[in-house]
Amino acid sequence: MASALYYASFLSLRAVVSTLLAHGSEVKAQGGRYGNALQAASVRGREKVVQMLLNAGAEVNAHG
Repeated sequence: MASALYYASFLSLRAVVSTLLAHGSEVKAQGGRYGNALQAASVRGREKVVQMLLNAGAEVNAHG
């Protein structure tokens, strides 16, 4: 099951991503078609969201 952070990242909802991260959403959570929020943002070319997730501790080499 994908998280709210996953969907916000996939849709490039930067304000929502920022709010979720500020309130403790698990940036490394697994789930969804692409495996995690970082991969979901990456597949859509959402560079600003990718940077936000990396700054929050997302793992570049995570497997989904």
